[in-house]
Order: sequence, then C-alpha cells, then structure tokens
Amino acid sequence: FLEKVTLKGTIIDSVLKFDAEGLKVTVKDAANFSAMSGLLKKENFTDYQIVNVPVKNNKLLVEVLRSMNGDVTLEVVGNAFKLSAEKTDAELIIPSEEFVESNLNEMPKLDKLGVGFEFNSDILKDAKKNSSLLKSGIKLEVNGGFLKLASGEEGFDKLIIKEKVDCKDMFSTYNAMFGEVVDCLTGNVNVSFESEYPMQITEKTLEYIVKWIIAPVAKQE
Repeated sequence: FLEKVTLKGTIIDSVLKFDAEGLKVTVKDAANFSAMSGLLKKENFTDYQIVNVPVKNNKLLVEVLRSMNGDVTLEVVGNAFKLSAEKTDAELIIPSEEFVESNLNEMPKLDKLGVGFEFNSDILKDAKKNSSLLKSGIKLEVNGGFLKLASGEEGFDKLIIKEKVDCKDMFSTYNAMFGEVVDCLTGNVNVSFESEYPMQITEKTLEYIVKWIIAPVAKQE
C-alpha cells in the first residue's frame, strides 16, 4: 500500500493518518505534477488507535516494512515511530508535521472528469515500455470507441497500443510522472481523463483504495 501511494518512496515524506476509517495518506510530488491518495482499511489492523505519524523518509519506511515478515507492530513512543516484527525492529525519528513538504490535506478536485473506464493495468505498463523504447511521452486518445496509447513523435517512429472502450472522443499527453504511477499499478484500474486535463487512475481492492492524479503536458504555443 505505501509503495503505491508514495510511488515506491519517490515521494520523499508523508503523514500517516490513522483515523476512524483506516490509514490515510495524501501527498504530492515536489514539482506539483501529480498527487496521490490512499486508504488502507481499518480491518487490516488490530488494536487500532487514531494518531498522525509524520514520516521524513518514505523510501526508508518502505524498505523497512519490506524486510519484515508476518505481523508488524506499529507504535509511537516519544518522538520515535517503532516497528517490530518477529526478527526485526526499527525505530524511525518522527519529524514535526509542519516540515513535511509532500503532505496534502485533500486531493485536488477534478470536476470535469466522468466515471472513466476500467481495464487491466498491464495495458498501461506496455505503453510505458513503448515510451521508454522511444524516449517519449505518452499520448492518450479515445477515437471511434478505441483508447489509443501512442509513444513517439510525429514524423518519427511510433508505437500504439489499442483497447476498445465505451467513451467519447478525447486526447491528452502525459510525461514522466505517468510512468512512475504505472510502475505501481496491479490488476484492474479505472482511468478517467479529458482533453488536456489531469488524469485520475483508481485502483481498488477489498483491502485498500488508491487514487493518482497526473497533470498533462502543457500545450506548446
């Protein structure tokens, strides 16, 4: 869950907000190109307490949790966030919440977006591979009932992936943050976007919900 919402620790810091619904994290990248929000439902925890835990190094936290097996005990003791598993303990110093630069109180509102369409995230992963091969951004276009994910520039090599969707015609181009998000996706996702407008990707399971917003590439005058 934390790998997804922090883009595998690419988002440097965060505030873990344990509230009545579960663990919530809402953050943005340093350049304000993307925002992420996730809820890990309360049912995933035992002996649950409501508390905010600022984290100064998401990458370290993700690596620590990955190294732990079985149940993990989380607790705040003084200015330390303590994590304990059967064979591993960790103690991470908690920064002041006011110095957590990536934290957001809420996600940006995208009033123009519709319900979107759902498909397997492998399609997006394949599009990202094409983008890496051609060292280009990814243009998303819906035309004639098909979603087309195109890599490459006009007049040069192009690679296009197509998927049938029930959606109106539209287009937009997205940059490197799109690839960072795609690397964190698994299974089916819902994608919603408008022409030259931010995209929202939603991944939902019984355990968690994660949403990513990605800004489009600015149109050149």
